Amino acid sequence: MAVKTFTTEVLTSADTNTYLVNSGLVYVKSQVIGTTVATQTITSCFNGTYDAYRIVISGVTMSSTVYTVNVFAKMHDGTNPASTGYNYGIPRVDMAVGTVSAYNAASGIAGVQIGVGSGDKFGTTFDVINPFIASHTIFNNLSVSSPSTGYSGAGAGMHQVSTAYSSLQISQSGAGTFTGGTIIVYGYRYGTT
Repeated sequence: MAVKTFTTEVLTSADTNTYLVNSGLVYVKSQVIGTTVATQTITSCFNGTYDAYRIVISGVTMSSTVYTVNVFAKMHDGTNPASTGYNYGIPRVDMAVGTVSAYNAASGIAGVQIGVGSGDKFGTTFDVINPFIASHTIFNNLSVSSPSTGYSGAGAGMHQVSTAYSSLQISQSGAGTFTGGTIIVYGYRYGTT
């Protein structure tokens, strides 16, 4: 769509509707994370309206003080999480000493890694592509960081099971828990020309 430059004319209903239809991210759903929960599922957040979604997680406190506690995302059918078929790769930079390493998992059962925590306020954003289509689901722009240790990384992953999923679950390795924070789901709106 060509971008219109408004000067002194009146904004018409047609122009307003065109810009609304092409507005990009559209709020779908948000959910507050409970207190001392091992997992949190945001149900009915994927549907046939959008093929791609942006997930924003913010303000979460993790109970563990061990920096190697990993946070994972799993596809969920509304009743049970999908526990097999995950793959991901994340290059990691230790900003304090300048070293680079990598995390990856092939056919991992824990899910796609979306973060590392150590009792910090945890947060991240990532995209989920094709969750409601009976195809592999792709996770892009994974931003994995641990504020207390200075580790940061970005990567991608996938769930290699050709099933449509309506929901998403976050969990963590070990016996830790989450408290507070919010999960927000946005859909990528299709533009028109």
